[in-house]
Amino acid sequence: MGARYRISLTRRKWLAGVGGGFAGVALTQGFGQLVPFVAPPEEIVVGESTWFATTCRECPAGCGMIVRNREGRAVKCEGNPLHPLNQGRLCALGQASLQGLYDPDRVQAPQRREANGKLTEVGWPVALREVGALLAAKPRLAIITDLHTGSIANLLTRWASAVGTTPRILTYEPLNYESIRAANGAVFGRQVVPALRLDRCDFVLSLGADFRESWSPSHVETAIQFAAIREPRNGKMAGFVYVGPRVSTTAAAADERILVPPGGEAVFGQALLAELGVAGTITPQAAAQQIGVSADLVAHVARALKAAKAPVVLGGSALPTGPNGAQTALVAARLNQVLRSPGLDFERPLPVSTTATTSDLRAFLDALRSREADLLLVMGANPAFSVPPELDFAGAIKGVKTVVSLSSYADETAAMAHWLLPASHPLESWGDYESQPGVLGIQQPTMGLVYNTYQLGDILYGLAAAAGVDPVAAFGAPSFHAFLRKRWAGILGSASNEVWMQAVRNGGNWPGLPAGAPPPSSTTGALASTTSTGTPPPRPMPESTAELPAAPVASAAPSQPEGLPAAPKGGELALWLYPHPHLHDGRGANKMWLQELPETITQVTWTSWVEMHPETARELGIRSGDTVRVTGAKGSMESPVLVWTGVAPNTVTIPVGQGHTAYGRYAKGRGGNAYVLLGAFGSPPAAGPALRVTTGSTSMLLARRQIHDQQHDRELARSVPIERAADIGQREEIAWPLPQGYQRARGDVYAPHSHRGHRWAMAVDMHKCDGCGACVVACYAENNVGVVGAEQVARGRIMSWLRIDRYFDGDPATGLVVFQPMLCQHCDAAPCEPVCPVFAAVHAEDGLNAQIYNRCVGTRYCNNNCPWKVRRFNWFDYRWPAPLNWQLNPDVTVRGRGVMEKCTFCVQRLRRGVYRARIEGRPLRESDVVPACVQTCAAGALVFGDLMDPNSRIYRLFEQEPRAYQMLPELNTKPAIVYLKRVTQTV
Repeated sequence: MGARYRISLTRRKWLAGVGGGFAGVALTQGFGQLVPFVAPPEEIVVGESTWFATTCRECPAGCGMIVRNREGRAVKCEGNPLHPLNQGRLCALGQASLQGLYDPDRVQAPQRREANGKLTEVGWPVALREVGALLAAKPRLAIITDLHTGSIANLLTRWASAVGTTPRILTYEPLNYESIRAANGAVFGRQVVPALRLDRCDFVLSLGADFRESWSPSHVETAIQFAAIREPRNGKMAGFVYVGPRVSTTAAAADERILVPPGGEAVFGQALLAELGVAGTITPQAAAQQIGVSADLVAHVARALKAAKAPVVLGGSALPTGPNGAQTALVAARLNQVLRSPGLDFERPLPVSTTATTSDLRAFLDALRSREADLLLVMGANPAFSVPPELDFAGAIKGVKTVVSLSSYADETAAMAHWLLPASHPLESWGDYESQPGVLGIQQPTMGLVYNTYQLGDILYGLAAAAGVDPVAAFGAPSFHAFLRKRWAGILGSASNEVWMQAVRNGGNWPGLPAGAPPPSSTTGALASTTSTGTPPPRPMPESTAELPAAPVASAAPSQPEGLPAAPKGGELALWLYPHPHLHDGRGANKMWLQELPETITQVTWTSWVEMHPETARELGIRSGDTVRVTGAKGSMESPVLVWTGVAPNTVTIPVGQGHTAYGRYAKGRGGNAYVLLGAFGSPPAAGPALRVTTGSTSMLLARRQIHDQQHDRELARSVPIERAADIGQREEIAWPLPQGYQRARGDVYAPHSHRGHRWAMAVDMHKCDGCGACVVACYAENNVGVVGAEQVARGRIMSWLRIDRYFDGDPATGLVVFQPMLCQHCDAAPCEPVCPVFAAVHAEDGLNAQIYNRCVGTRYCNNNCPWKVRRFNWFDYRWPAPLNWQLNPDVTVRGRGVMEKCTFCVQRLRRGVYRARIEGRPLRESDVVPACVQTCAAGALVFGDLMDPNSRIYRLFEQEPRAYQMLPELNTKPAIVYLKRVTQTV
């Protein structure tokens, strides 16, 4: 790029620039390489954190994020408490973004593919000069990019016109919601994905839509809204019915769960239309016979919809060719139209509404195949992994002379490229993103460059300059940062540096942001907006006063369902594909935290899996744990099989996102790629594609953290009907972890502990917990928890301090499902403490059950005596390949082999909060002490505080909450954690 477009900036100078308290400095080309401290600059206080507000780009949601920087390293990501969508919360994918930043398998410098097929590293001047020379010839240009909005999208359009001839730009996302967009276009005349407003609704019907997982384009926002309407108040809460082929994390929360074969959810919805008086739909009796449910059940759900004042129906597939995607989405849209649902905000279309459909993708690849492009630029997307085989992406790009990848990662698409020009990670880059209309987030560098990469905007500028294009004339600004500043001057209505820096500190600009709002400077501020119940209240959003369009569509409800899968013949089954709850469309597969995080329902880690009903498995001679080959019309994949009753008979369900052949050591070879089973059509198919399941040719490990499903009458995870949820008479006695909890009548023979100043405690609301796992990943990130891999997980040696146990009450298909976050209970009469021969397990003065690592000799007596089995023993020295070790929290000791470890309630955060209050000479506030798990929980399921403060929320929950109980009370260990029972209701 040369001195004109890149400057050499030392880490010392960069730290000096940010030390003044502002969030970023306008520089021509970003930041220099990351180097260790020798002599810290005087502007930086060693040991103190600097926080940077930015925008998460791990998925299309675009949540607000703040990143903690210590001594020049980004070490922790949190949600931005000022952002209206996620309100200080963050999902597992966002928490793990650091592992993408420090990925040891990232493309570390520009590379050129030689004649022998091997890649050779070259410098940026050479790469820009040679690729720029190709662009100088004004080639026919084709571009495939992942979803961008704002400045990058604007620049890309101008750039393509400036350097190419007849440019084609395809915005590609594997989860493009095209069936939902098409249905909304047909019924409402708006071919978009509207923002969900569950907070306006009192009844939710899901037709196979897992909105608490990756189905929702903004699932943190959705989780916050859903938790709010499911809060029991005055004996009432919103109703929820789920109809679909498998028990998902979303389905687990339903009051009524109805398992149907793939396509059956569309038939069920059409029967509901008939019950609502819509002519031309299938009768409930015919629908019931076809999908194996009773007509009375259809009528029952229809009555619930009629009785609701504000119902919403969610349906359709996020994948482009989901099972019965078109029909289900169309039926859901028609139901929302008939019911006049307030749950869809068409005035706030989401960015995924602009992504390419399957028809667009087919036309684009046909053009490449016909040699209508000379140069293909791929930005961020990985179509070689996710495009269905029928479209033959690999064959299409053979018609292109030069393929240039701007990806940060050596993924499947980069493996086909002639040039690799690695873009910097979003946490190293300037940019912006419009999450929803009016909600604009700023993306800024949170640390120096880890590798020899350039920011995406700078690469485009550098290529344009190398091609002989004048940046000022073509783009209106001499550099990308200047381009960004100029655009934001128009957004903010001022070119003032002070106004710009305030927007950078806030993380962007949106309605309801108070003028001069203080920047989000630490994690402790993110809990201040929660209610007394722990549920974050919905923030003011751009409101729509317009009602749903009422234009009737004759074809919105076909008279008969189309293409339902028939009973299996000779091993033929129906397929249900869904996005992986943690890996999204597969982009999270290179992050080991997400690979080790168990999928909450199946508890599977580190691989893909095939779910099958026991009756179907019996017919095929398959047992749980076997490796099977699943063959579709155009491709096949192998994965281990999980046999259980939580899936409809004659159905195979598989998550997409695993099965990479490249993309790094943590993604490569993990299960099978289910995208190869997708068909490719101009519009989504009416039913799931048929397939065959046979014995696999290899053996794959099915590593599950939890293999037991039932409580065996031990009442570990309890529930209560909503009619009794507020009944103080059913409240169970709490053995307080304080002196008043010690009673000789209870069998106490030892004196109580004396706590000085504080006694930390937690409440876990199992009714709110949605099993998303964000708390688990946040704990990994905050406390340097080791990742052990699939083999050790299968041996029961997973190291996570916090786990989410999942229990079924009866048959998983229809019974109650409860998620129970389980961590150290910090008992006041802890069984682990007296058995340690070296006093490594001790009781701290603030009530924590502390573990002194330097004393521990690894007898594991404490683990044997722990009723909760939450202590973790280091069987090995777990390593973080460089530069992953840069993500380690400097406030937390890295444990070694032979040492026992466990949850500490994030003691480093507690101490920091207490010391801050003491230094400032004020009482401790609840927002000063927030463990990482509590900080990130979108549903507000975790409440933390000081039991010695009678005004605290945690004190009130211990003293007054009717649903509160302690685990295994017969042991009289006086846990400092109470659980709130799951609330059930009949709709």
